[in-house]
Amino acid sequence: MNEELQAQLTGILGYIEESVKSAGGFAIEQAPEIVQQLLAWELAENIILSTITVVVFIVSVVFIKKMFPLKKDRWGDVDFGAGLMLAGLIFTSVISFILSICGILAALQIIIAPKIYLIEYAARLMRIVN
Repeated sequence: MNEELQAQLTGILGYIEESVKSAGGFAIEQAPEIVQQLLAWELAENIILSTITVVVFIVSVVFIKKMFPLKKDRWGDVDFGAGLMLAGLIFTSVISFILSICGILAALQIIIAPKIYLIEYAARLMRIVN
């Protein structure tokens, strides 16, 4: 009975070892494709986010230009609501401009230096894990 259990255990351990080796081989074979897909996804994500922020920036600038002649009340003072809205639009346009520049730079890094991007991506993942 003991010999049968050892034989079954040896068979199971052999099966597990073969499974691990084949899974490791599969991961190594698929690594280049996974890296290409990661780079493609990150590039697409950065382009989409940059496009959205550029659109928000343009819309903000157009609203600011249309609204620039601030309406004055009958005493010559600037309307507080219009000034507050202008300040909010300027803030939105500045933030969207900064975010679009960051997205464009990340997309350019993926195109020009993908290995450096992957190293920085791995470093970010290590910071998250630790």
